[in-house]
Amino acid sequence: MDTDLGESQSAESDELGWAGEWKTDMGQLILTQVDREVYGTFESSSTATSLLGIITSDPSTLVGEIQMSQGQAGFKLVLNKDKWTGAWWWPNSKDKMPWTAGRSEELNSTVAFDGPINVGGSIEAQGMLGASGLQSSTLTTPSTQESLAYMISAVSCGWRRVALDPSCGAGEGATWGGMANVKGVSAEGPSLNVQFTKGYAGSPICFVSFGGKNTKLDYSIDTSPGGVSIFLNKNGCCSSEWQEFDGKFSLMCHGAAAA
Repeated sequence: MDTDLGESQSAESDELGWAGEWKTDMGQLILTQVDREVYGTFESSSTATSLLGIITSDPSTLVGEIQMSQGQAGFKLVLNKDKWTGAWWWPNSKDKMPWTAGRSEELNSTVAFDGPINVGGSIEAQGMLGASGLQSSTLTTPSTQESLAYMISAVSCGWRRVALDPSCGAGEGATWGGMANVKGVSAEGPSLNVQFTKGYAGSPICFVSFGGKNTKLDYSIDTSPGGVSIFLNKNGCCSSEWQEFDGKFSLMCHGAAAA
């Protein structure tokens, strides 16, 4: 009786901000706004299922009915930026129950998702991004490393006898810079040592190729959590110094990242 519905007015939906996901003291609530009407569905509540409201002549005030598990109740809410306060009540009752909520931080997050996702825009993420298809347990010991992140390290560059080609990854068409999770590359006699920026939980699985072509060079490799040593052999018999090598080589390692 004390609310002016302002039925001749229309709502400026961009300014109201009722739509979204709200964490209320009744449970998680998703609100959808169509002009002056607001529809709500409770995702997790033992007391309520849905609501229907109308924005009054004051765009920060919403009144309407809640569908409770034990019947219908009325409500009145007042919005203040990212929170609202108000009350709900049973019909013919003078007692009003306080009702508050704030915007949920889980608006764009999900615990589980099945099926394809089509994103028409950009995605920004912080921290480690993982997927069930890349579990470390695929290649490592499940009992100890299943929960660890899967990590790929790689270098694909020209080696010019004593150092990497300075133009590695900087030419036209470069997409990833030629190095991923590689801190440094140096030669010491027959050994080319590759250091990882972030270490592995154990020795990673690694592969080496020389420009993708047949070569008279063979190799052996020692792996450790912090890096890799590559040894060259000539004609399958004799060791060869990296100072004698001038060409492209590629190394890729993968496994469970250290916690």
